[in-house]
Amino acid sequence: MAVFSKPLSINYTCYELGHCWTPYCRKASTDIAGHVFKEALKIYGTLYLVAGLFKRRGLDYYIKKLIPETLRSSIFLTINGTLFITMFCVWRTMLGCMFLLTTSFIPAYIAAFTAVMVERKSRRGPLAVYLTNLAIETGYRMLVERNLVRPVANGEVYLFSAVSAVYLYLFRTQNGLSSSTESLFRFFVGGDENPKRSLTPRSLTDSFDHTKNATVAKQRDVTAARAPLEWQQG
Repeated sequence: MAVFSKPLSINYTCYELGHCWTPYCRKASTDIAGHVFKEALKIYGTLYLVAGLFKRRGLDYYIKKLIPETLRSSIFLTINGTLFITMFCVWRTMLGCMFLLTTSFIPAYIAAFTAVMVERKSRRGPLAVYLTNLAIETGYRMLVERNLVRPVANGEVYLFSAVSAVYLYLFRTQNGLSSSTESLFRFFVGGDENPKRSLTPRSLTDSFDHTKNATVAKQRDVTAARAPLEWQQG
């Protein structure tokens, strides 16, 4: 954050501004990778285990899917954390000095984009929901620290409530959210808040087929029940 009070370009080294615990860029990246991966295993291991218990997953899930999903999400978080400091040093080495964009936005964008390509597509929606709230709260705090806006008592709560209201509106709107994000909201607020989706041609066909199959099954049961009576009369 101190960089924002400096000129557009500064001649400090990445050791002085980025990885102050070691002067070596490679060691800084490996240190962060090891620490983030260890913490990510704790976070995602607990998260997926609790989610599996809540959803009453079978033994097959814990044997075949729990460990691969935990490792994949942990690698996602490790890439995000490690690649940021790596790109921080790479841009400093290539340009010979630091600029505002090369100390914040560009390394963060490269790290986040690369990491999200590793994560499962089904988790990208819930990640976007969580990080949107976090980004708005962080932006608000930065504006307050720079005296660009006046601090408001419980301002973070108001922002969170406003963003949640927008997402709940989209949740109640026809096709307002992706299926993965919608399922996340349905888990927390229940399905009663989500209106029934309008019938599409495919859903109408499925409904017709289901009704037709039910009618055929009912007729088959009636025929089977009448068969003994007809046999006795014959």
